[in-house]
Amino acid sequence: MELLGKNNYDKLIELLKKVPFNSLFARAVIELRVTGKVYVNDCDRPETCYVVHPYGMSLLLGSCRIKEFNDRFRAGMAVKKPGSSDPGSLFISPLSFPCKSSLRQI
Repeated sequence: MELLGKNNYDKLIELLKKVPFNSLFARAVIELRVTGKVYVNDCDRPETCYVVHPYGMSLLLGSCRIKEFNDRFRAGMAVKKPGSSDPGSLFISPLSFPCKSSLRQI
């Protein structure tokens, strides 16, 4: 899981357009309207990404078959953020199925 530089956020626009539900919070991050963070499996060719909005909402989307990303994402989700009692809202939009087993592990 790599932190994507803001100058590369445009690589995710097409992937984000495939999300079948309201994901304007993630789009605001991708379009640099708000400050957020974007983690990807590969900065050059992102297939999976995790977009974090500063208000606590986040979106996981893309391929669910990238084991290294899944493992690092799961490890990061298990760590409670200091001073935070609310984990926020995680929205998941896998674009390839079957993803049930990967999602259960997360």
